[in-house]
Amino acid sequence: MQSQSRLTESAYSSYHTPNSDRLAAILQEMEYINTIGKSFVAAIDRFQVHRALLGALQKLYSFAACSILLKGDPFELSIIPCYPLSQVFIAAMIERIASAASVIDFPAVSVEELANASYLDAPDDLSITQKLGSPVQDMIGGAVIGSFLNVPLTVENRIVGMLSLFDEREGTFDTDLLKLTTMIADYAAVALENVRLRERETALWRQAEIGRQRLELIISSMAEGLLITNEQGGITLLNVSAQHLLAQAQLDLKQNTPLRKLALANNVSWLHKLADIIDEALTGVTVMNQELIAGEAGEPVPLTLSISAAPLHDASQVQMGPIGVV
Repeated sequence: MQSQSRLTESAYSSYHTPNSDRLAAILQEMEYINTIGKSFVAAIDRFQVHRALLGALQKLYSFAACSILLKGDPFELSIIPCYPLSQVFIAAMIERIASAASVIDFPAVSVEELANASYLDAPDDLSITQKLGSPVQDMIGGAVIGSFLNVPLTVENRIVGMLSLFDEREGTFDTDLLKLTTMIADYAAVALENVRLRERETALWRQAEIGRQRLELIISSMAEGLLITNEQGGITLLNVSAQHLLAQAQLDLKQNTPLRKLALANNVSWLHKLADIIDEALTGVTVMNQELIAGEAGEPVPLTLSISAAPLHDASQVQMGPIGVV
C-alpha cells in the first residue's frame, strides 16, 4: 500500500506534467514570435523584410519559393526563391498569383501585367549556391507546383497585398500552422507598409530639398534685392542684391536684428523709410511700389529705389513676417 505522501506526489506529477509541457510550448512559441517580430522591426528596406519573411517561414515549412504581391499603381510582385527555379515553375506561380488575387479584393490584373511587374529577389545567403563544376540544370527545381498557399497581407483590416507560398511536393503546407503563418504575414504587411511610408517620406524630402535648392538659386540670381524678416521684423534672409544695397549704409547686419533697430542705430535717412515699409507689411498690409531715394545728398541723379513688401504666411496661413523686394 502506497503512503499518502507518495500518492500526493504522484497525483501532483500527473496533474502538472501536461501543463508544464504546454507552458514550455507556449514559451517556445512566444520566443519564436518575439524573434521574428524583432527581425521585421529591424528591417529598413523591402529586401530586408523579404529576408525576415523568408527566414520566419523556413522555420515552419520547407518550400520552393514565396512571393509578395503589393497593391499599387503599378502592382509590385516580388518572387523570392529558396533555390533556383525553372522558368516554367515561375510562370506557373504567376498564373496562380493572378488567379488568387482576383478572389481577395484585388483590382483586375492579368498574368502578363504581373509578369512584367515581377522582380526576382534571390538572396545569396538563402539560395543554394551552385557547386563548382556542377551543371546548372542539376540545380534547377521541377516544373510542377505540387502545393501552394495564399495569405492576404492586411494592415488595420485593410488588404495591402498577398503572400503566396509554393512547393513542388504535395501537402507541404500544414493547415494547423495557418494561424501562425497568418501572423507572420501580418508582421510582414506592417513592415512593408512602414518601408513604403519611409520611401514616400524620403522622396518628399528629396523633392523638397530640390525645390529649396532651386529657390535659393533663383533668389541668389535675382537682380532685385530680396529681404525677408520674421514676425518681429528681424532680417532672416537677404539675397546678394539686398546685401549690396544695405552694405552702402555700412550696416552691421546680425541675424534676426529688427530693421527698425538698425535704422535707429544708423544715421541713414532712407533706411528709416525702408523700416516704415516693413513695419506696415508686418501689420498685414501689402505695400506696392513705394519710392525710396537711397542716394547721397547733393548727387545730381540720386539712386531711386522702388520697394514692395507683403506679409509672408506659412502653409497654415499664419503670418511669419513680411517679404520685401527692392
